[in-house]
Amino acid sequence: MEELEGSQVEKLLQFQELTGIEELAECRTILQRHNWELERAVHDTLTNRDHAVERWLPVRAPGQGLLGYIISLVYNLISRSIWSAFGVFWRLIRPPDRRSLGSNSSSPIEDVKQFIENFHTRYGAEVRPAFWRSSYSQALAVAKQELKFLLIYLHCQDHQNTDPFCRETLCSVLLNEYLRSANWLLWGCDVSSAEGYRVSQALRENSYPFLAVAVLRGHRMTVVSRYEGHVQPEELVPLLRNVVTENEMSLIAVRAERNERSQTNLLRQQQDEAYQESLLADQEKERRKREQQQALEEEQARLREEEEERQREKEAIARRKIDLADQIPPEPPTDQANAVHLVIKLPSGRRLERRFLPEHKLQDVFHYVFCHPDSPDQFEISQNFPRRVLQCQGDGANTSLQEAGLGGKQALFVTDLEA
Repeated sequence: MEELEGSQVEKLLQFQELTGIEELAECRTILQRHNWELERAVHDTLTNRDHAVERWLPVRAPGQGLLGYIISLVYNLISRSIWSAFGVFWRLIRPPDRRSLGSNSSSPIEDVKQFIENFHTRYGAEVRPAFWRSSYSQALAVAKQELKFLLIYLHCQDHQNTDPFCRETLCSVLLNEYLRSANWLLWGCDVSSAEGYRVSQALRENSYPFLAVAVLRGHRMTVVSRYEGHVQPEELVPLLRNVVTENEMSLIAVRAERNERSQTNLLRQQQDEAYQESLLADQEKERRKREQQQALEEEQARLREEEEERQREKEAIARRKIDLADQIPPEPPTDQANAVHLVIKLPSGRRLERRFLPEHKLQDVFHYVFCHPDSPDQFEISQNFPRRVLQCQGDGANTSLQEAGLGGKQALFVTDLEA
Protein backbone atom coordinates (compact mmCIF):
# COMPACT_ATOMS: atom_id res chain seq x y z
CA MET A 1 0.00 0.00 0.00
CA GLU A 2 1.34 3.44 -0.99
CA GLU A 3 2.59 5.81 1.72
CA LEU A 4 0.24 8.76 2.31
CA GLU A 5 1.37 12.37 2.15
CA GLY A 6 0.93 14.68 5.11
CA SER A 7 -2.10 16.45 3.57
CA GLN A 8 -3.72 13.12 2.73
CA VAL A 9 -3.31 11.90 6.33
CA GLU A 10 -4.99 15.11 7.54
CA LYS A 11 -7.89 14.66 5.10
CA LEU A 12 -8.22 11.00 6.13
CA LEU A 13 -8.59 11.96 9.80
CA GLN A 14 -11.05 14.78 8.98
CA PHE A 15 -13.15 12.44 6.81
CA GLN A 16 -13.25 9.80 9.56
CA GLU A 17 -14.26 12.43 12.10
CA LEU A 18 -17.02 13.94 9.92
CA THR A 19 -18.56 10.67 8.75
CA GLY A 20 -18.01 8.53 11.87
CA ILE A 21 -16.70 5.61 9.81
CA GLU A 22 -14.42 3.63 12.13
CA GLU A 23 -12.36 1.71 9.57
CA LEU A 24 -9.53 3.86 8.19
CA ALA A 25 -9.19 1.56 5.20
CA GLU A 26 -12.80 2.27 4.20
CA CYS A 27 -12.27 6.03 4.65
CA ARG A 28 -9.17 5.87 2.45
CA THR A 29 -11.02 3.94 -0.26
CA ILE A 30 -13.82 6.54 -0.39
CA LEU A 31 -11.37 9.46 -0.53
CA GLN A 32 -9.36 7.79 -3.27
CA ARG A 33 -12.58 7.26 -5.23
CA HIS A 34 -13.22 11.04 -4.96
CA ASN A 35 -9.60 11.91 -5.89
CA TRP A 36 -9.00 13.12 -2.29
CA GLU A 37 -11.63 15.89 -2.64
CA LEU A 38 -12.71 16.00 1.00
CA GLU A 39 -15.85 18.14 0.69
CA ARG A 40 -17.32 16.12 -2.21
CA ALA A 41 -16.50 12.81 -0.47
CA VAL A 42 -18.20 13.92 2.76
CA HIS A 43 -21.23 15.28 0.87
CA ASP A 44 -21.73 12.10 -1.16
CA THR A 45 -21.23 9.83 1.88
CA LEU A 46 -23.71 11.71 4.07
CA THR A 47 -26.22 12.08 1.20
CA ASN A 48 -26.23 8.40 0.33
CA ARG A 49 -26.55 7.26 3.95
CA ASP A 50 -30.06 6.30 4.91
CA HIS A 51 -30.99 8.03 8.18
CA ALA A 52 -34.16 7.06 9.98
CA VAL A 53 -34.49 10.43 11.71
CA GLU A 54 -37.64 11.80 13.22
CA ARG A 55 -37.36 15.62 13.29
CA TRP A 56 -39.36 18.15 15.21
CA LEU A 57 -41.56 20.53 13.29
CA PRO A 58 -43.21 23.58 14.83
CA VAL A 59 -46.67 22.90 16.21
CA ARG A 60 -49.33 25.28 15.07
CA ALA A 61 -50.38 27.26 18.13
CA PRO A 62 -54.08 27.79 18.91
CA GLY A 63 -55.31 30.88 17.12
CA GLN A 64 -52.31 31.09 14.83
CA GLY A 65 -53.21 31.78 11.24
CA LEU A 66 -52.21 29.53 8.39
CA LEU A 67 -49.95 32.22 6.90
CA GLY A 68 -48.18 32.73 10.22
CA TYR A 69 -47.69 28.99 10.65
CA ILE A 70 -46.23 28.70 7.10
CA ILE A 71 -43.87 31.63 7.75
CA SER A 72 -42.78 30.02 11.05
CA LEU A 73 -42.26 26.67 9.34
CA VAL A 74 -40.20 28.18 6.51
CA TYR A 75 -38.16 30.21 8.99
CA ASN A 76 -37.31 27.14 11.09
CA LEU A 77 -36.41 25.06 8.05
CA ILE A 78 -34.18 27.79 6.61
CA SER A 79 -32.50 28.51 9.96
CA ARG A 80 -31.82 24.81 10.58
CA SER A 81 -30.47 24.38 7.05
CA ILE A 82 -28.18 27.39 7.42
CA TRP A 83 -26.94 26.17 10.80
CA SER A 84 -26.44 22.64 9.47
CA ALA A 85 -24.44 23.93 6.50
CA PHE A 86 -22.42 26.16 8.79
CA GLY A 87 -21.74 23.21 11.10
CA VAL A 88 -20.47 21.09 8.21
CA PHE A 89 -18.37 23.99 6.91
CA TRP A 90 -16.92 24.60 10.38
CA ARG A 91 -16.01 20.94 10.73
CA LEU A 92 -14.33 21.04 7.35
CA ILE A 93 -12.15 24.07 8.07
CA ARG A 94 -11.22 23.27 11.68
CA PRO A 95 -8.43 20.77 12.43
CA PRO A 96 -9.36 17.27 13.67
CA ASP A 97 -10.36 17.21 17.32
CA ARG A 98 -7.76 14.98 18.92
CA ARG A 99 -10.10 14.23 21.80
CA SER A 100 -11.97 11.91 19.47
CA LEU A 101 -8.73 9.96 19.04
CA GLY A 102 -8.56 9.27 22.78
CA SER A 103 -6.01 11.92 23.83
CA ASN A 104 -8.30 13.60 26.38
CA SER A 105 -7.21 13.50 29.98
CA SER A 106 -10.64 13.84 31.65
CA SER A 107 -12.94 10.94 32.28
CA PRO A 108 -16.50 10.71 30.85
CA ILE A 109 -18.04 11.13 34.31
CA GLU A 110 -15.92 14.21 34.98
CA ASP A 111 -17.08 15.72 31.67
CA VAL A 112 -20.72 15.13 32.59
CA LYS A 113 -20.31 16.50 36.13
CA GLN A 114 -18.59 19.60 34.77
CA PHE A 115 -21.44 20.16 32.29
CA ILE A 116 -24.06 19.80 35.04
CA GLU A 117 -22.25 22.24 37.33
CA ASN A 118 -21.87 24.78 34.53
CA PHE A 119 -25.51 24.31 33.48
CA HIS A 120 -26.86 24.82 37.00
CA THR A 121 -24.65 27.83 37.53
CA ARG A 122 -25.78 29.47 34.28
CA TYR A 123 -29.46 28.46 34.08
CA GLY A 124 -30.64 26.72 37.20
CA ALA A 125 -31.61 29.59 39.45
CA GLU A 126 -35.12 28.27 40.19
CA VAL A 127 -35.57 24.87 38.53
CA ARG A 128 -32.64 22.49 38.17
CA PRO A 129 -33.08 19.58 35.77
CA ALA A 130 -32.16 16.26 37.37
CA PHE A 131 -29.37 15.29 34.98
CA TRP A 132 -28.05 11.76 35.51
CA ARG A 133 -24.47 11.96 36.78
CA SER A 134 -22.80 9.21 34.82
CA SER A 135 -21.20 8.48 31.49
CA TYR A 136 -23.41 8.02 28.45
CA SER A 137 -22.86 4.25 28.39
CA GLN A 138 -23.74 4.00 32.10
CA ALA A 139 -26.94 6.00 31.55
CA LEU A 140 -27.90 3.64 28.73
CA ALA A 141 -27.21 0.65 30.97
CA VAL A 142 -29.36 2.04 33.81
CA ALA A 143 -32.24 2.86 31.44
CA LYS A 144 -32.00 -0.62 29.96
CA GLN A 145 -31.94 -2.34 33.35
CA GLU A 146 -34.76 -0.26 34.86
CA LEU A 147 -36.83 -0.10 31.62
CA LYS A 148 -36.88 3.70 31.55
CA PHE A 149 -36.97 6.23 28.74
CA LEU A 150 -33.70 8.14 28.40
CA LEU A 151 -33.83 11.79 27.26
CA ILE A 152 -30.45 12.81 25.83
CA TYR A 153 -29.45 16.47 25.55
CA LEU A 154 -26.34 17.63 23.65
CA HIS A 155 -25.33 21.14 24.66
CA CYS A 156 -23.66 23.55 22.23
CA GLN A 157 -22.94 26.83 23.97
CA ASP A 158 -22.10 28.66 20.74
CA HIS A 159 -25.52 28.17 19.16
CA GLN A 160 -27.91 31.12 19.16
CA ASN A 161 -30.87 29.08 20.46
CA THR A 162 -29.03 27.35 23.30
CA ASP A 163 -29.62 29.96 26.01
CA PRO A 164 -33.37 30.45 25.40
CA PHE A 165 -33.90 26.69 25.05
CA CYS A 166 -32.12 25.96 28.34
CA ARG A 167 -33.95 28.69 30.26
CA GLU A 168 -37.41 28.29 28.76
CA THR A 169 -37.58 24.55 28.13
CA LEU A 170 -34.98 22.49 30.06
CA CYS A 171 -35.49 24.57 33.22
CA SER A 172 -39.28 24.70 32.92
CA VAL A 173 -41.47 23.38 35.69
CA LEU A 174 -43.73 21.64 33.18
CA LEU A 175 -40.97 19.54 31.58
CA ASN A 176 -39.20 18.63 34.82
CA GLU A 177 -42.41 17.66 36.62
CA TYR A 178 -43.34 15.46 33.66
CA LEU A 179 -39.92 13.77 33.58
CA ARG A 180 -40.12 13.07 37.32
CA SER A 181 -43.71 11.80 37.24
CA ALA A 182 -43.09 9.61 34.17
CA ASN A 183 -39.84 8.27 35.67
CA TRP A 184 -37.58 9.37 32.81
CA LEU A 185 -33.81 9.56 32.94
CA LEU A 186 -32.28 12.84 31.76
CA TRP A 187 -28.68 12.84 30.55
CA GLY A 188 -26.74 15.71 29.05
CA CYS A 189 -23.24 16.76 28.12
CA ASP A 190 -21.42 19.58 26.33
CA VAL A 191 -20.27 18.68 22.81
CA SER A 192 -17.04 20.58 23.45
CA SER A 193 -16.02 17.91 25.97
CA ALA A 194 -14.59 14.53 25.04
CA GLU A 195 -17.65 12.60 26.25
CA GLY A 196 -20.09 14.98 24.58
CA TYR A 197 -18.11 14.86 21.35
CA ARG A 198 -18.15 11.03 21.32
CA VAL A 199 -21.94 10.99 21.83
CA SER A 200 -22.31 13.64 19.13
CA GLN A 201 -20.39 11.44 16.72
CA ALA A 202 -22.66 8.51 17.59
CA LEU A 203 -25.96 10.43 17.25
CA ARG A 204 -24.86 12.61 14.28
CA GLU A 205 -26.93 15.68 15.12
CA ASN A 206 -27.27 18.39 12.47
CA SER A 207 -28.48 21.33 14.52
CA TYR A 208 -28.95 22.60 18.06
CA PRO A 209 -30.56 22.48 20.52
CA PHE A 210 -30.57 18.70 20.13
CA LEU A 211 -32.62 16.12 22.03
CA ALA A 212 -32.91 12.37 21.48
CA VAL A 213 -35.00 9.69 23.15
CA ALA A 214 -33.58 6.22 23.67
CA VAL A 215 -35.49 3.21 24.93
CA LEU A 216 -35.05 -0.54 25.04
CA ARG A 217 -36.24 -2.17 21.83
CA GLY A 218 -35.73 -5.90 21.63
CA HIS A 219 -32.50 -6.39 23.53
CA ARG A 220 -30.69 -3.10 22.89
CA MET A 221 -31.15 0.58 23.59
CA THR A 222 -32.38 2.34 20.45
CA VAL A 223 -32.88 6.01 19.60
CA VAL A 224 -36.58 6.23 18.73
CA SER A 225 -37.01 9.98 18.41
CA ARG A 226 -34.88 13.09 17.74
CA TYR A 227 -35.64 16.79 18.08
CA GLU A 228 -33.50 19.56 16.60
CA GLY A 229 -34.15 23.26 17.12
CA HIS A 230 -35.79 25.36 19.80
CA VAL A 231 -39.00 23.84 21.10
CA GLN A 232 -41.21 25.13 23.93
CA PRO A 233 -42.06 22.85 26.88
CA GLU A 234 -45.79 23.04 25.98
CA GLU A 235 -44.87 21.46 22.65
CA LEU A 236 -42.13 19.09 23.85
CA VAL A 237 -44.05 17.36 26.65
CA PRO A 238 -46.86 16.11 24.33
CA LEU A 239 -44.21 14.87 21.92
CA LEU A 240 -42.53 12.92 24.71
CA ARG A 241 -45.89 11.51 25.80
CA ASN A 242 -46.46 10.30 22.23
CA VAL A 243 -43.05 8.60 22.27
CA VAL A 244 -44.03 6.81 25.48
CA THR A 245 -47.35 5.74 23.98
CA GLU A 246 -45.71 4.46 20.80
CA ASN A 247 -43.01 2.49 22.62
CA GLU A 248 -44.75 1.43 25.82
CA MET A 249 -45.81 -1.90 24.34
CA SER A 250 -42.22 -2.90 23.73
CA LEU A 251 -41.39 -2.14 27.36
CA ILE A 252 -44.45 -4.06 28.51
CA ALA A 253 -43.30 -7.03 26.44
CA VAL A 254 -39.78 -6.80 27.88
CA ARG A 255 -41.19 -6.43 31.40
CA ALA A 256 -43.42 -9.47 30.90
CA GLU A 257 -40.48 -11.41 29.49
CA ARG A 258 -38.34 -10.43 32.48
CA ASN A 259 -41.12 -11.36 34.91
CA GLU A 260 -41.53 -14.71 33.21
CA ARG A 261 -37.78 -15.23 33.24
CA SER A 262 -37.69 -14.16 36.88
CA GLN A 263 -40.48 -16.59 37.78
CA THR A 264 -38.72 -19.32 35.82
CA ASN A 265 -35.46 -18.57 37.59
CA LEU A 266 -37.26 -18.45 40.95
CA LEU A 267 -38.92 -21.80 40.25
CA ARG A 268 -35.60 -23.25 39.12
CA GLN A 269 -33.92 -21.84 42.21
CA GLN A 270 -36.61 -23.34 44.45
CA GLN A 271 -36.23 -26.66 42.66
CA ASP A 272 -32.46 -26.47 43.01
CA GLU A 273 -32.80 -25.63 46.71
CA ALA A 274 -35.24 -28.51 47.21
CA TYR A 275 -32.89 -30.81 45.32
CA GLN A 276 -29.94 -29.60 47.38
CA GLU A 277 -31.89 -30.13 50.61
CA SER A 278 -32.89 -33.62 49.48
CA LEU A 279 -29.32 -34.30 48.40
CA LEU A 280 -27.96 -33.06 51.72
CA ALA A 281 -30.54 -35.15 53.60
CA ASP A 282 -29.57 -38.23 51.59
CA GLN A 283 -25.90 -37.49 52.15
CA GLU A 284 -26.52 -37.03 55.87
CA LYS A 285 -28.48 -40.26 56.00
CA GLU A 286 -25.72 -42.03 54.10
CA ARG A 287 -23.12 -40.50 56.42
CA ARG A 288 -24.97 -41.69 59.53
CA LYS A 289 -25.39 -45.10 57.96
CA ARG A 290 -21.66 -45.26 57.23
CA GLU A 291 -20.87 -44.12 60.77
CA GLN A 292 -23.20 -46.74 62.24
CA GLN A 293 -21.71 -49.41 59.99
CA GLN A 294 -18.22 -48.29 60.91
CA ALA A 295 -19.12 -48.26 64.62
CA LEU A 296 -20.63 -51.73 64.28
CA GLU A 297 -17.56 -53.04 62.48
CA GLU A 298 -15.29 -51.45 65.08
CA GLU A 299 -17.35 -53.00 67.90
CA GLN A 300 -17.28 -56.38 66.22
CA ALA A 301 -13.54 -56.06 65.72
CA ARG A 302 -13.13 -55.10 69.38
CA LEU A 303 -15.23 -58.05 70.51
CA ARG A 304 -13.26 -60.37 68.25
CA GLU A 305 -10.03 -58.99 69.62
CA GLU A 306 -11.25 -59.39 73.21
CA GLU A 307 -12.43 -62.90 72.46
CA GLU A 308 -9.11 -63.72 70.84
CA GLU A 309 -7.31 -62.21 73.82
CA ARG A 310 -9.40 -64.32 76.22
CA GLN A 311 -8.72 -67.37 74.12
CA ARG A 312 -5.01 -66.64 74.18
CA GLU A 313 -5.19 -66.17 77.94
CA LYS A 314 -7.03 -69.48 78.36
CA GLU A 315 -4.49 -71.24 76.18
CA ALA A 316 -1.69 -69.62 78.20
CA ILE A 317 -3.37 -70.69 81.46
CA ALA A 318 -3.83 -74.21 80.15
CA ARG A 319 -0.15 -74.40 79.25
CA ARG A 320 0.78 -72.96 82.65
CA LYS A 321 -1.37 -75.53 84.43
CA ILE A 322 0.44 -78.29 82.59
CA ASP A 323 3.79 -76.77 83.51
CA LEU A 324 2.86 -76.19 87.17
CA ALA A 325 1.31 -79.63 87.66
CA ASP A 326 4.78 -81.18 87.69
CA GLN A 327 5.91 -78.72 90.39
CA ILE A 328 3.25 -79.74 92.94
CA PRO A 329 4.95 -81.86 95.66
CA PRO A 330 3.60 -85.39 96.11
CA GLU A 331 0.92 -85.90 98.72
CA PRO A 332 2.32 -87.47 101.98
CA PRO A 333 0.98 -90.89 103.02
CA THR A 334 -2.14 -91.12 105.12
CA ASP A 335 -0.16 -92.29 108.15
CA GLN A 336 2.14 -89.22 108.09
CA ALA A 337 1.82 -87.99 111.67
CA ASN A 338 2.55 -84.28 111.12
CA ALA A 339 0.70 -83.92 107.80
CA VAL A 340 -1.54 -80.90 107.30
CA HIS A 341 -4.97 -81.93 106.07
CA LEU A 342 -6.55 -79.15 103.96
CA VAL A 343 -10.21 -79.10 102.97
CA ILE A 344 -10.58 -76.57 100.13
CA LYS A 345 -14.00 -75.36 98.96
CA LEU A 346 -14.17 -74.11 95.35
CA PRO A 347 -16.63 -71.38 94.16
CA SER A 348 -18.59 -74.07 92.32
CA GLY A 349 -19.26 -75.77 95.66
CA ARG A 350 -16.88 -78.65 95.02
CA ARG A 351 -14.67 -79.74 97.93
CA LEU A 352 -11.04 -80.66 97.48
CA GLU A 353 -9.07 -82.53 100.11
CA ARG A 354 -5.29 -82.79 100.09
CA ARG A 355 -2.52 -83.47 102.58
CA PHE A 356 0.65 -81.36 102.67
CA LEU A 357 3.73 -81.45 104.86
CA PRO A 358 4.28 -78.54 107.27
CA GLU A 359 7.36 -77.47 105.28
CA HIS A 360 5.41 -77.26 102.04
CA LYS A 361 4.88 -73.68 100.76
CA LEU A 362 1.67 -71.65 100.34
CA GLN A 363 2.66 -71.54 96.68
CA ASP A 364 2.30 -75.33 96.53
CA VAL A 365 -1.27 -75.06 97.82
CA PHE A 366 -2.01 -72.37 95.23
CA HIS A 367 -0.59 -74.48 92.40
CA TYR A 368 -2.65 -77.45 93.53
CA VAL A 369 -5.88 -75.42 93.37
CA PHE A 370 -4.84 -73.65 90.15
CA CYS A 371 -4.20 -76.92 88.31
CA HIS A 372 -7.60 -78.40 89.21
CA PRO A 373 -10.03 -78.39 86.23
CA ASP A 374 -12.82 -76.79 88.30
CA SER A 375 -10.66 -73.97 89.62
CA PRO A 376 -11.20 -70.37 88.39
CA ASP A 377 -8.34 -68.75 86.52
CA GLN A 378 -8.03 -65.79 88.90
CA PHE A 379 -8.63 -66.47 92.58
CA GLU A 380 -7.47 -66.04 96.14
CA ILE A 381 -7.43 -68.48 99.07
CA SER A 382 -8.71 -67.38 102.48
CA GLN A 383 -9.27 -68.77 105.97
CA ASN A 384 -12.35 -67.92 108.05
CA PHE A 385 -10.97 -68.55 111.56
CA PRO A 386 -9.24 -66.22 111.84
CA ARG A 387 -10.50 -64.33 108.78
CA ARG A 388 -7.53 -63.73 106.48
CA VAL A 389 -6.33 -64.07 102.93
CA LEU A 390 -3.34 -66.31 102.49
CA GLN A 391 -0.49 -64.69 100.54
CA CYS A 392 0.02 -67.55 98.13
CA GLN A 393 1.72 -65.43 95.51
CA GLY A 394 4.23 -62.66 95.50
CA ASP A 395 6.25 -62.10 98.66
CA GLY A 396 4.34 -64.69 100.70
CA ALA A 397 4.55 -67.46 98.13
CA ASN A 398 7.53 -69.20 99.80
CA THR A 399 5.99 -69.11 103.31
CA SER A 400 5.66 -72.64 104.69
CA LEU A 401 2.35 -73.94 105.94
CA GLN A 402 3.81 -74.17 109.42
CA GLU A 403 4.98 -70.51 109.26
CA ALA A 404 1.55 -69.53 107.98
CA GLY A 405 -0.06 -71.13 111.07
CA LEU A 406 -1.65 -73.99 109.20
CA GLY A 407 -1.57 -77.34 110.94
CA GLY A 408 -3.73 -80.36 111.55
CA LYS A 409 -6.96 -80.12 109.61
CA GLN A 410 -7.83 -76.75 108.10
CA ALA A 411 -10.73 -75.45 105.97
CA LEU A 412 -9.84 -73.03 103.18
CA PHE A 413 -12.07 -71.10 100.75
CA VAL A 414 -11.36 -70.17 97.14
CA THR A 415 -12.81 -66.83 95.88
CA ASP A 416 -13.17 -66.22 92.12
CA LEU A 417 -11.71 -62.76 91.40
CA GLU A 418 -13.36 -62.60 87.96
CA ALA A 419 -16.87 -63.30 89.20
